[in-house]
Amino acid sequence: MYTGQKINVQKIMGLIPDDLLSTLSKDTKVDYCAKSLYGERIFNLLLYGILTTDRTSQRTLEDLFKTDLFKTMFCYDAEMKISHSSISTRLSKIDSEFFRLVYENICKEF
Repeated sequence: MYTGQKINVQKIMGLIPDDLLSTLSKDTKVDYCAKSLYGERIFNLLLYGILTTDRTSQRTLEDLFKTDLFKTMFCYDAEMKISHSSISTRLSKIDSEFFRLVYENICKEF
């Protein structure tokens, strides 16, 4: 990680088209049987974790999800909670095709 550079997380997250994640979630049916960690939420959490921490782990992601800043940035309910084990379960079951399509669409955008 480049410690000398400042990264504006909100600016980077703002570069992702608003409807892209929701459209791809529907197209890939990635949210089928998901209770709270929908594809869009898990993507936002992973990208936020990568951009804001030196070492991303499931426990770190759990801690990030708990912060008011994260919940405010993505307009999530302040009472919403997740555990590191639910992150683990979701990551093991989510269709990686969703992430591939998100990546490809963002690359096309730029």
